Amino acid sequence: MKKVFTGIILVIIVGFAALMVLSQGKMSGVALTILPDNVNLQITDVHFTEVGDPDASWEIGADQATYMKQENLSIFKNVRIRLITSHGAAYVLTAREGTLHTDTGNIEVYGNVVVRSDQNEEIRTEQALYKAEKKEISAEGPVIVENRTMTIEGGGMTLFLRDRRLEMTSHVRARIEGMKHQGEAVKGLHVQKT
Repeated sequence: MKKVFTGIILVIIVGFAALMVLSQGKMSGVALTILPDNVNLQITDVHFTEVGDPDASWEIGADQATYMKQENLSIFKNVRIRLITSHGAAYVLTAREGTLHTDTGNIEVYGNVVVRSDQNEEIRTEQALYKAEKKEISAEGPVIVENRTMTIEGGGMTLFLRDRRLEMTSHVRARIEGMKHQGEAVKGLHVQKT
């Protein structure tokens, strides 16, 4: 996790240095933003890649990032996260806001959260948590899961990235298109009600 933290710091410092070089001599008319005491750095148009984890790599892009060293937090606005597992499965997670815990690698996302897989599955909710150590995405609130043949709604879910398995927690309702008979397998994620 030290590599993640060091990488984020390096990206933020390089971005800040580039901003300072580009703005040298052009400071007239530039608005100065005073940051709160607990904010160490704030930059816009962020792209960060983490590849130190053998089980998964991920990229974070955001309109804005705020780094708070004391709290081990990076806060993102309009965040886009791309996760690729060691088995080659890829997921893209988007949200209005995200928080990266730099000490654990866990990421919380809020507001219009969408998770899309490389197999055209889509999960929509309002709040989710990516647990770095377990390689899973979970949500406690209402969730909608869709692919070409089915729509599943429920209250809460866990997506296990390593084995592409989705568990719905409660109040599960499903609509499946094109099934010839009951019990036919649906291609894509394995869905299990817990």
